[in-house]
Amino acid sequence: MEESVAAPLRRPGAWIAFVLVAGVLAIYGQTLAFDFVVFDDDKYVTGNPTVQRGLSLEGFGWAFDNQAVSAWHPLTWLSHMLDAQLFADWAGGHHATSVVLHALCAVLLFAALRSLTGATWRSAAAAAFFAWHPLRVESVAWVSERKDVLSGVFAMLTLWCYARYARSQSRAAWLGTFLSLALGLLAKPTLVPLPFALLLLDFWPLARRQSFARLVFEKLPFFALSGLASLLTLVFQRRFLTSFAGVSPVQRAANAVVAVVTYLRKLLWPSSLAPLYPHPNLPAQGGVPLGEATILVSALILLTISLAVLRARRHPPFAVGWLWFLGLLVPTLGFVQVGRQALADRYTYLPAIGLAVALVWGLAELGAQVRAPRLRRFLCAAAALVLAGYGLAAHVQTRVWRDSETLLRHTLAVSPRASVMRFNLGGWLLTQDRLDEAIQEYRAGLAVDPGNALMHFDLGRALHSQRRTAEAIEEYRRAAAIEPRNPRFWYQLGLSYEREGRLAEAIEHYRRTVELDPANEKPRKRLAAALERQKRR
Repeated sequence: MEESVAAPLRRPGAWIAFVLVAGVLAIYGQTLAFDFVVFDDDKYVTGNPTVQRGLSLEGFGWAFDNQAVSAWHPLTWLSHMLDAQLFADWAGGHHATSVVLHALCAVLLFAALRSLTGATWRSAAAAAFFAWHPLRVESVAWVSERKDVLSGVFAMLTLWCYARYARSQSRAAWLGTFLSLALGLLAKPTLVPLPFALLLLDFWPLARRQSFARLVFEKLPFFALSGLASLLTLVFQRRFLTSFAGVSPVQRAANAVVAVVTYLRKLLWPSSLAPLYPHPNLPAQGGVPLGEATILVSALILLTISLAVLRARRHPPFAVGWLWFLGLLVPTLGFVQVGRQALADRYTYLPAIGLAVALVWGLAELGAQVRAPRLRRFLCAAAALVLAGYGLAAHVQTRVWRDSETLLRHTLAVSPRASVMRFNLGGWLLTQDRLDEAIQEYRAGLAVDPGNALMHFDLGRALHSQRRTAEAIEEYRRAAAIEPRNPRFWYQLGLSYEREGRLAEAIEHYRRTVELDPANEKPRKRLAAALERQKRR
């Protein structure tokens, strides 16, 4: 008999849902006392005036049309606006929304898997692996990553509705699948491979007997949604792709192969987790080139696992879970690269479900062949301990996101050459008037990325605040040499020269600023005042 919406809330489903939610709250409840961080939270919330104004008709249009960041996710923008309206600048409220959404994801995943397979306890174990794993921390504890948990809710609804449709052929269930997928794509376009995942579910556990062509045909509207979301995302990301223009397809593929194996290792043994792992082909950002041996070993591991699971025809959960894991990683593997990262913990949010299915169902089927009851009970207890261990590790990892300094210093402990994190930490220290520490971080960042104009500029600001004007001028000059059309650099040079009493040079740089930014009144007034001092009325 087909399960109803209330079925997951019946015993033992109700107790399982309670335990899943309790685990999520135990891990992430601490985030209600956390702050925003300087790692993108300003772009998404604290420094975004449209978001800060809350929900409005103007904000609704902006959410669908803006290019404030590198992705198109209007529903995510609207969720941030709602939070800003409800909680203003209280970071705990924004965190609470993400925690609630993740808890809802866990319960919906349990409901979807049970509806697909009819297996209650296996579904519970897979949902717990998904919800309590340390790799979920970045998606839940980072306010800017709201798109993961929000799109996750609609992804789980898509699975649950599709399970109903596959068994009943109900038009309402098909429409629910379509709408859930559409809303998920509006929250985060990386859901584009989900129609392929539905095809995998047709093979197992649904065992649908229709021809493959018919199964594909019924999903054409889903593929059309994914195609449209992909197109819109590429349009919005086009100005963020230039930094990777020199990275060849071979280099991208090599990084993708190593990234998949790294994800697999982190899912099984989560350690050295951080929000940024610099791309190996961006040495100025702190990346370390991949060795040929690393690439070759990674490729052999992927090939061996793929051949093994595909040959295990008597155990289809292995193949379906593995292909789910690989397929949902595709949009984030860097074939179309945006950002400085080689990989990211947050990218495993939905792909990890495939690995959970492969491990839980595959190992359970193998365990069912064990005839000794004591051994089977021991294996179940061991699995429960592993899940609890993941939850404890996630609780500890969540503390890393407590505040900006904790997060940035932890990231630099994991990736010491991540120059962008040095830049962010230096900027945060500068706002706290911890000038000596800021200067130290900027110099360490420039040792890796000497061509970073903004880092030279901010180092100059820190030196300027310590009245080390001559050193500040040298940093401003380096910044202006790298980006000669940035008026801020020329204006700051003018201010520094004026402080030194070198009016002729100050006037020269104020004039340059006015040429580059004629609408800005501030440099015009400084130029007029400097000319006045020279009696050039």
